[in-house]
Amino acid sequence: MFQPFVTAGLLRAGDLAGYRNNPLYLRTSSYAPPRWEAVRDAMPTFFDLLEKEPEPSVRAVLGHWRFGYIHPYPDGNGRMNRNEGYTAGTRKSASV
Repeated sequence: MFQPFVTAGLLRAGDLAGYRNNPLYLRTSSYAPPRWEAVRDAMPTFFDLLEKEPEPSVRAVLGHWRFGYIHPYPDGNGRMNRNEGYTAGTRKSASV
C-alpha cells in the first residue's frame, strides 16, 4: 500500500512501523496533535486509562476520543480509531 511513497522518497520504510517520529499537521483541521515526542508517554497512559474503565460504553467513547486526540501514527489514525470504536463497546473485559 505504501510502497510507492517509499519508492518516491516521500516516506522512509522505518516510518511505517511504530508511533510517529515527526510533526503531524492535519490539512483540513485547525487541531494540532501533541508533539511527536509526547506520543510515547501518552500511549501507555492512554492504555492504562482504558484498562481501568469498567464500563464498556464509556471505554469505547473515551478510547475513541483520546486516540483521535493523541493521533499516534503518521497515517491511518482515523481508520484505526473507527475500527477500535466499533469493537471496544462489545468487549466484556476492560483490557485493550
